[in-house]
Amino acid sequence: MRGHYTPRDIPSLLRTSIGRRHLRIAILRSLWPLLRRLAMIYRRVALRHTCLAVVTGSFGKTTTARAISVALGGTDRDVNSHNFTSHVALAILKTPPWRRFAVIEAAIDGAGQMIQYAKMIRPDVAVVTCIGSEHNRSLGSLQSTRNEKVRILAGLPPGGVAVLNGDDPNVRWMATQTQNRIITFGLGEMNDVGASHITLKWPEGTQFKVHANGKTCQMSIRLLGRHMVYPILAAIATALVEGFPLEQILPPLEKLSPTPGRLEPIQLPSGALILRDDFKSPLETIDAALDVFGKIPAKERVVVLGEVS
Repeated sequence: MRGHYTPRDIPSLLRTSIGRRHLRIAILRSLWPLLRRLAMIYRRVALRHTCLAVVTGSFGKTTTARAISVALGGTDRDVNSHNFTSHVALAILKTPPWRRFAVIEAAIDGAGQMIQYAKMIRPDVAVVTCIGSEHNRSLGSLQSTRNEKVRILAGLPPGGVAVLNGDDPNVRWMATQTQNRIITFGLGEMNDVGASHITLKWPEGTQFKVHANGKTCQMSIRLLGRHMVYPILAAIATALVEGFPLEQILPPLEKLSPTPGRLEPIQLPSGALILRDDFKSPLETIDAALDVFGKIPAKERVVVLGEVS
């Protein structure tokens, strides 16, 4: 029913917070064609000197975008928190023309959207986190999802760079679909930016060694778990592409706090700790959360599961 309201429905929608939210979403969806054109013009005129990095993938986008933003000298609050259609256009329109770098998070909920993002954003750097089952309902398969998401690379200019998760075979395949420079990140030894000796330090964070540009550095981050190393590696790869020295990139990333609702530890007055991972629930993120949960030293562990998407 969302997005198919009539003027007669508006009074009833305004009575509840959920109704107001659905009405707001419907309005933004209807404005997408207009906002897309405005953002396209703004990108070509006002932001022609701004380096835009776009982050897409089935999951891990928000943490990756926040990490890239701080690695490029910005803050984690500079990233758009809503990442569909009109929200992506608004994120571009809200970017000041004097900003040297900007990070845009882009998500899809159907076929044909990614090529529209590519034409609108025209990213200088395109970062792909992973391909997962979240879109199986709308796109049908992992192969269909990768075929849709790879279209973001079509927006890269001749000097643009694709930063790809080299551990994900569907993302690694994308390197065969573009003539642009490729930088891979991941835990495998063949990646350009990699990590090893990963250790969970509960509840402080995660420790590991970073391997990049022929150097090895020790890192201690506040994010929890093996799969949270990937956003950090993607951020390091992106910042290296833009000419930042490794020694300048690492300190702000070590200070990055967990994204709310994504393996976020919360201390209760009783002394118990809650590990929030409730933002959304594709099967892969549940597996990753339980993997971290199993490594936490505790006398008692309780798992609370809601719906699995």
